[in-house]
Amino acid sequence: MRNSMLLLLLLLISIVVVACAEDVVTQSNSSIVVCEGGTAELVCPRGMVISIALANYGRYSARVCYENDDLDDVVPMTQCHNPRTMPTLRKRSVYLVLTR
Repeated sequence: MRNSMLLLLLLLISIVVVACAEDVVTQSNSSIVVCEGGTAELVCPRGMVISIALANYGRYSARVCYENDDLDDVVPMTQCHNPRTMPTLRKRSVYLVLTR
């Protein structure tokens, strides 16, 4: 049970790579990591657009959004393809919302 809960927590982060651009020609890139329960605001200067190059729901590293110093507790998982992922994301209201 503890491992299942830890695995669920490991999957609850997002990484978004964004670029501010004129006519979608990249001018500057930045990465944003949002941990479980967090939010991020994506802003570009007037007249520019936000181009999202990559958005990930999950974890690339055990060190990201992990508050415990003991990484031995981390359950290694390199492949996860679960048909329940999208319904879970929808239920948890994980959406990318674009506004002007």
